[in-house]
Amino acid sequence: MSGSDMGRAGVIVSVIAVGVLVALPSYSAWSTVETCTRRADAILAAADPLDRDPPQRVATVVREFVPVDRLPALLSSILLERFACRSGERWAGTEWLIDHPALTWRLRETFDDLARVSLFASTADMGKGDIGLSRGAQRIYKKDISEVDDHALRCLVRRALGMPTGYIWPTDRSTPPPPPNCAQEFALPRVF
Repeated sequence: MSGSDMGRAGVIVSVIAVGVLVALPSYSAWSTVETCTRRADAILAAADPLDRDPPQRVATVVREFVPVDRLPALLSSILLERFACRSGERWAGTEWLIDHPALTWRLRETFDDLARVSLFASTADMGKGDIGLSRGAQRIYKKDISEVDDHALRCLVRRALGMPTGYIWPTDRSTPPPPPNCAQEFALPRVF
């Protein structure tokens, strides 16, 4: 074999190696996106009817705290972290470099706005093992989510977002809604 033949063989081996290194994490990311999408469908199918088809007031309050364009990214984080919907091999760095953006895109393309709000309502961690805004309303207020007042609804959404104080991404990007005093409902300690 001459030097030029060995050079070509080296290039071919390098191209194949790079192809394998790109293909394996890409397959893992695709598999994760497919698994997470099926998991989201299963969550919605098993959800409380008032979480699966939330009243308009619930959708309005969710959009008040999380703008529509940011909801898919939030849901991706919830599905990847809390519901462990990854499948296949875990490649270092693919969780947030590949999996999260790919799943965010899939949720944006597959689910409409109301379905994303429904998925948020169905996956809301209300503490003490309660998952779903409806279960939180039942436990805390002893009412259906459709019967709670606006203050209580805001407190439930803030709790689901892990926001005892402060706010996330105000809808108009300038002034946040006034934070409700939810300390009594959730027995949150006062922080000075």
